[in-house]
Amino acid sequence: MSNNIRNIEKMIRTFVKRCKEVKYTQGTLLTFLMTGAFSQAYSNMKNESIEGTRKEITSSISDMKKLFREAKNENNRLLRNSNLELIQLMEQGDHVVKSPWSSWQFGVNYFYSDWRGTYKGRGDKSEKYPFEGIFIRSQNTFDRYTSPLSERYSELATGTNPYSALSTQRKGLVNGYGIASTEPKQEPISTLNVDASIKPKDVYRDPVPAPTVTVQAPQLQALNVPNLLPPAVDVPAPDVPQKQVSIVQPNASPFTGFFFNSTASAINVGDSNMILYAGVTPNSWNGSIVPAAQTGALDPATKNTITTYAGRPTNILYRSGNTGGTASLLNNLDLYVRGYFDGTKSDQMTSGGLQDSYVDSGSGATGGSDTGGPTRGTIGIHTLLNVNVENVNANLYGRAGFLTSETWRNGTVTMKNTTVNVYNEQNSVYFIMPSAYGTIAHYLVVGGNSDNFYIGGLKGKTDVNLYGSGNSVYLSTGISGARHIENDGNIVSDGASNIVYSGLSYVPTWANTWFQTRGGTITRANQAGYSSNIMQSVIKLGTGSGSVNLYGDENVGLFFGSKMGGSNPKSWEIGHRNAEDNAGYTRKASYIGIYQGEIDLNAQIGTATSSTGAAQTAGNLSGKDANLVEGAVGVFVQSGQRAGISPTRDLGVPVNASDRTEPSERSDEG
Repeated sequence: MSNNIRNIEKMIRTFVKRCKEVKYTQGTLLTFLMTGAFSQAYSNMKNESIEGTRKEITSSISDMKKLFREAKNENNRLLRNSNLELIQLMEQGDHVVKSPWSSWQFGVNYFYSDWRGTYKGRGDKSEKYPFEGIFIRSQNTFDRYTSPLSERYSELATGTNPYSALSTQRKGLVNGYGIASTEPKQEPISTLNVDASIKPKDVYRDPVPAPTVTVQAPQLQALNVPNLLPPAVDVPAPDVPQKQVSIVQPNASPFTGFFFNSTASAINVGDSNMILYAGVTPNSWNGSIVPAAQTGALDPATKNTITTYAGRPTNILYRSGNTGGTASLLNNLDLYVRGYFDGTKSDQMTSGGLQDSYVDSGSGATGGSDTGGPTRGTIGIHTLLNVNVENVNANLYGRAGFLTSETWRNGTVTMKNTTVNVYNEQNSVYFIMPSAYGTIAHYLVVGGNSDNFYIGGLKGKTDVNLYGSGNSVYLSTGISGARHIENDGNIVSDGASNIVYSGLSYVPTWANTWFQTRGGTITRANQAGYSSNIMQSVIKLGTGSGSVNLYGDENVGLFFGSKMGGSNPKSWEIGHRNAEDNAGYTRKASYIGIYQGEIDLNAQIGTATSSTGAAQTAGNLSGKDANLVEGAVGVFVQSGQRAGISPTRDLGVPVNASDRTEPSERSDEG
């Protein structure tokens, strides 16, 4: 039996080998033994099922590949559109990268928040995006429409304004914006060929004879006009209003009682971080000022006394720059200054003025370097040569000055962030001290380091608030050297009868004198801080970022007086002054408003009754309307011609270093 089954199995295997559609299994043998036939249908069904499944799998895989390709293309498109936004986000803002799965990770020596550095581009936002706004277009038609290809393009003004839309105003700036760069594409200049010619056409027409027109004279009918008598008219006499015109009278006798005490300072404990006072009781400026013969320095933080002494000085500080040109520095100071009122008015001769109750003492009472009489005024800072004054607040309470400058040894005082408040009367913010002619001539010919200082200057920025009346911002008296007065600050007068620049001095054009070249022997080098070596005076007030606003009655912008009343101011050096007096020179003749220089004044007068817009208080004079600004003028000039005055002898008109005689009196004339 077993052998028969084996034989049948061999035969079936042999048959199956010849039929590729049939596969041999134990089931095939069993089926043949039971039925005598093969299960071919089953095999076919099985094969068809397998083939159908294979096709379904292949189709499913193809569909998935197609979906993957579409998803990939869509992702690439979205990434391309979002690439610039992602880069800008990375460059411009801080961000957090968060794990996309909710899990905790642990590990040794692993720090989840430590990036070990910053991502590329961090911190360069201000460099790549310096301005995020609308660029400003120029209002100048030539700037906007001149092509870079034009031969006139190079004549346009240039600058480095990062907010300007003009290429000429963005010189030196980085081209582009952020990560994007720009490449200029210039359109060529359009050309228009005009081929025009005029060919007049000859027009000939036969002459047209004019018709003969006969005009007859019109026949007018006689008019019957009745004889009417006009009624009598009673014309009343006009009522002419009586108007009294008030003309401002600037003070031609200002207070000039200022001097200094040689090279000595009343307070000599430093150059910065102090509260300095003179002529007042310390800390009384927090309420009502109490006049006193006291001088001292306080610590600005604790208000404790640094130093003090009994007496009123001529000047609190004396500071001089280096003769080589290096400037000394005064920084972070508060000054409270008042002079002494001795019962006289501003001319120091007429009685009826304010009288202080304390007994005056100190260098101010003795006269300082000039012992010829007391010096009733008190100065905060006396300067020589080049000095820088920064972050200083000064308060003047009567017969006080903020800073004096020597006109005979020129130097430049430069102010920065300086404010001066002026109260009461007879104050001068800047007092330009007079001199004898011989003193100025000496320093202009002596040579050496003196040649570094042939032009004086009061420059920089000083805000001046005039709350009192009868004060001056700049007061110049006597013969003066070449000087530049330039202030970029704001000058505001809420008081009355104040003068911005009071000129009672003779200011010649030194450039046209022997001293400019010393008779052709030298060419002066440009002084530090000046673009020209021309020895000529300049006044610039209210220009640039500065302003001049006059709100009170009878304020004056510029005043040039015919002569100065009152006593003569003290001058330096005393030897030259006495020699000229002994020679018979009328020195007081040089106290006259003659100014030969450049003036640039921009003043707003009467635009309001006060800086706050309210009605006048301190700026209202008696008998005038507090709601009006009356009698204020921009420039007030009086004639200075007087008989008996010799210009070269009495005014100090420069001739040369030693000769001041009139041409007709000189021995070399002829």
